[in-house]
Amino acid sequence: MIQPSRGRSLVSYILAVIVIAAALSIAVTPSSARLLKTRQPGQRAGPLQFTVGSGFEYETDGEESEYGLPFLAEYGFAGGLKLGLQPSAVWIHKKRGASLSGLGDFESTLTWELPTERRTRPGLALEGTVKWPTARRGELGTGERDITLGVLVGKELVACNLELNAGYTLMGDPPGADLQDVLEFALATEYHLRPELDLLAEVITASGAGGRRKTAGSLSGFGNIGGPEQGQRETEATLGLARTFNAFLKLELGGVIKSGGSVQAVVAWEWDFGGGQ
Repeated sequence: MIQPSRGRSLVSYILAVIVIAAALSIAVTPSSARLLKTRQPGQRAGPLQFTVGSGFEYETDGEESEYGLPFLAEYGFAGGLKLGLQPSAVWIHKKRGASLSGLGDFESTLTWELPTERRTRPGLALEGTVKWPTARRGELGTGERDITLGVLVGKELVACNLELNAGYTLMGDPPGADLQDVLEFALATEYHLRPELDLLAEVITASGAGGRRKTAGSLSGFGNIGGPEQGQRETEATLGLARTFNAFLKLELGGVIKSGGSVQAVVAWEWDFGGGQ
């Protein structure tokens, strides 16, 4: 591994301080999100590919504040298959009107990582997600099942990891509504400030209606607040830090700014039983 120079090390410390200060300042004004996580298709963990995680999310848009508690359990099978299960709980505090709380939508994701990454070509993975309507219909969920199909392209470089995602969500239509499907693109990176510290950045754009799924142990994503309106486009940017304490434990924190005017703050942790981080 190339060792950073003294000048680069100083810049890394300065960037880390700026990002932490920005994340904490956003956390003082509410949010709802999911932490960024470049998955690097084609990479293999240890013999036991089992990860659990959780997070705390906080979002506001001037009309209401949302608090989320997502959970993640992810297991890797032979052949590059990985199954992720993501339950969550949600609390919404309205500036006007009654507040509400309950279970969020339960999501299951199957990812197939293809062994395509080489020195001169990126890794490739296919992903399918089903959002099961476990949330109460209304402001917590649509009460309908959504299906997302996506492709992930990633490349590990010396200084950073890059990932490009594209996904198409078939939206379930609740009674009296005809929701447009959602088309989404995302570009993410993990820049290695130090061996144990990464700078996270992601830009997402989506068009249609509804919202992007939220994943524990990863930074960003369209939540219930400020999701793209019917027939409109929304863009959001994520900036955060990931701190790896050992081969098993990672902690992430950061903030998200949306074009719709809402802001998010997220703190998440994940434990990799295979020690593959």
